[in-house]
Amino acid sequence: MCTVDPEDMDSSVTIPFSMGSFLGIFEGFSLPAAYLQSIFTGTARSLRYAESDDAETQGFIYRSPSSRAENWALALSWDKSLQVTTGMILGLLPNELDVFLAFMKASRSELLHPMYLPVILCEMQTDLESDNVKRHSLNLFKVELQTRMHTYDYASLLEPSKDLDYDDITRKLNGIISRLSFHQMRLETTLESLKYIEQCERHFRGDERLAESLHARIEQISDEGRALLAEVYCNQRIAQSQLDVVYNLVVQRDNRSNLKMAAASRDIAEAAKEDSSAMRTLAFMSIVFLPATFVASFFSMSMFDWRAAQWSSIASHRLWFYWAVSIPLTLIIMVIWYIWLRRDLDQEHTSRRARHNLATMGFKDISMSMDGTQTSKEHRSWSYPRMRKKKYAQDQEAGHADPHLHTPNSKFKGPNIKPFERVHTGQGPRR
Repeated sequence: MCTVDPEDMDSSVTIPFSMGSFLGIFEGFSLPAAYLQSIFTGTARSLRYAESDDAETQGFIYRSPSSRAENWALALSWDKSLQVTTGMILGLLPNELDVFLAFMKASRSELLHPMYLPVILCEMQTDLESDNVKRHSLNLFKVELQTRMHTYDYASLLEPSKDLDYDDITRKLNGIISRLSFHQMRLETTLESLKYIEQCERHFRGDERLAESLHARIEQISDEGRALLAEVYCNQRIAQSQLDVVYNLVVQRDNRSNLKMAAASRDIAEAAKEDSSAMRTLAFMSIVFLPATFVASFFSMSMFDWRAAQWSSIASHRLWFYWAVSIPLTLIIMVIWYIWLRRDLDQEHTSRRARHNLATMGFKDISMSMDGTQTSKEHRSWSYPRMRKKKYAQDQEAGHADPHLHTPNSKFKGPNIKPFERVHTGQGPRR
């Protein structure tokens, strides 16, 4: 049994000694040759190797599914005549080696059966998966308490979280779902390995009592694995349900935000409506008081002398100067406004015409491409008879023309085929 450094763990098993020493141990223990392949691959496998069912030497390989921690590779060889088992285990971490030795001490009387070694590894694998599944179940329970989507009576007194971190919850749920799928794979491969070990046990059988004990232990581990697998399936459904709940909560939050935005927009619209009503009121008041204001301003000018004597002129003789300035200035302002408005209208009309021209040009390009296709078809239908006629003229000059296919010195008319004539054979009425 060889341990490895946790920092050196990857998908393959690290060999902690030189290649020469490893090959010497490999040949001395008569280990199966496929053990080398199982070391450097992460595929789970349980295989028996022997020249025949009754061979004196039986070999077995167990490879656990690869992961960061549990990454084991076992190979053993059992000599039937000597009742001796030799083997090699690679990939055990220091703490895993302690657990493995504890299992061996607890099953000291049963280790005479060679298949107890892979069964111990399967049991260790099941115990580790049990711890991982329980940890994910606890994390899933915490998520349920956060979302408040559960039926736990003892958790009803907890205060609901006002601001949930939906990104963090979604990340946790996705992590739980992915890890549960990984543990499902490991449990299923462990159950398949136990089933295969039970089938291969008869080739390593020595003592019937040990065989019965081995079968009982395999059945116990298999029951625990199936129970864990059912728990994994249940947790997967719960995690997926909670993920749907989180998505619904996010949608509800967005809907509430949209409602708040709609309410704010409505308030803004109502405020704008009130402002427009106030502006209309001001405009109406301005229109009402504008004539009086103009009259008061006009007659308050110094060109009117309201203290003049009776029958004398109140207006100044220079009043014409006011009209001479105000009327042209008003006309100039109106002309400038008209020119500015006309310029804006012309720019809008030009841009609209440009868009229309672009659309029309695109339609014309499509029409031209369709017309070109039709023209090419007509050209082919016209040029084909000309080519046939030219070919006939060349054949006639060379003396190879067929008079049954063409009529010489005439336009092309196709093959010269006589019409079908009915001939009376003397049987039946003539038609």
